[in-house]
Amino acid sequence: MTAFAQQQKGNISVYVFLLEDCVISQHYAPVLNELHEKYANDSLQFIGVFPNRFSSPKTIEQFKTTYDIAFDLKYDYYQSTARRFDAEVTPEVVVYDENAKLLLYKGRIDNQFVRVGRRRQVLTSNELADVLAALREKKPIEITSTDAVGCFIKYEKSE
Repeated sequence: MTAFAQQQKGNISVYVFLLEDCVISQHYAPVLNELHEKYANDSLQFIGVFPNRFSSPKTIEQFKTTYDIAFDLKYDYYQSTARRFDAEVTPEVVVYDENAKLLLYKGRIDNQFVRVGRRRQVLTSNELADVLAALREKKPIEITSTDAVGCFIKYEKSE
């Protein structure tokens, strides 16, 4: 179990992989805050994860302040959480049941970005919101995986 998982009060963690200078991560900050406000409770927590070695506690705190992030942000210096979930880009989300050790969803927040630098005119799906709504309503999660679009996570060689 990772240190992040041990800190959780509830059983569902929404890991959001972020990068301070990724424009797409910056773009999604208000969306993530809205989802946090709507769905976070004692059994569902959001955790922002910064898996790049050039991040620092100072730059992470600046990101939190600049974008008024309402949930905890963690520095994943050794990239253990990112590796655990095979995160590839920022922003990418993982919804994980800590008690059952079950991956519930992994992928994008919504389908606004077709690729880096190209947005859709009209947003047509909100996968993360749909997953969180299904959990709240105790319904099956219909989509468990999507391809996230964003800035690549640069993995360091294992030490």
